[in-house]
Amino acid sequence: MSYPALLGLTVLTELVIAAVFAPRERRSSFLLVCVLVNAITHPLAFALHGASAVGSMAAIEVGVILLEALGYRLAAKASPARALTVATIANGVTWMLSFLI
Repeated sequence: MSYPALLGLTVLTELVIAAVFAPRERRSSFLLVCVLVNAITHPLAFALHGASAVGSMAAIEVGVILLEALGYRLAAKASPARALTVATIANGVTWMLSFLI
C-alpha cells in the first residue's frame, strides 16, 4: 500500500475514534487536532520506523501517543485523561491495523 494511502487510512480511522471520544461542544476542534497531529506524527513515525538505529515500533508508538495526547490537551483543551485516552485508543487501533495491511 502506498504511503499516502496508509496516511489516509490512519487519519480516517483516528478521526472516527476522536469523534466518538470528543465532547460534543469541542468535537470540531478534536477532529481538526486529529488531522494536524497525524500530519506531524505519522511521517515522523514512518521515517523512524524505517531507520535502523531507532528502537522498536512500540517505543515509537509510545512517543507518538504522547505527542498526540499533548496536541489534544493543548489545542483541543481536552483533560489530561481524555487526551491520553483518545491518543492511546486511536494509535492502538491503527497500530493493530498496520499488522493486517
